[in-house]
Amino acid sequence: NNEAEIGETLKKVFEEKVVSRDELFVQSKLWNSNHRPEHVEADLDQTLTDLQLDYVDMYMIHWPQAAPATGKQASTRVNGAIADHYSKNPMFPLDDE
Repeated sequence: NNEAEIGETLKKVFEEKVVSRDELFVQSKLWNSNHRPEHVEADLDQTLTDLQLDYVDMYMIHWPQAAPATGKQASTRVNGAIADHYSKNPMFPLDDE
């Protein structure tokens, strides 16, 4: 859950011409709760927003086993890196008990 901080750093080093985008290989991972095909693009979009990039060089499945999810929408780092009631769409949904 550090992509926003990395994005700020990338922006700074690009602006200061310490390194250019084409000199880097940037890799990110699909969250375990977003293995459903309809959630992959939302997860990638959040990654690109957080990293302040137009593309990543490699986007991999973080773990081959999906985490529990409601399946209603993608849980991103912004709203889902917690265990909470399923109505709040967290990465780790809890039931009413």
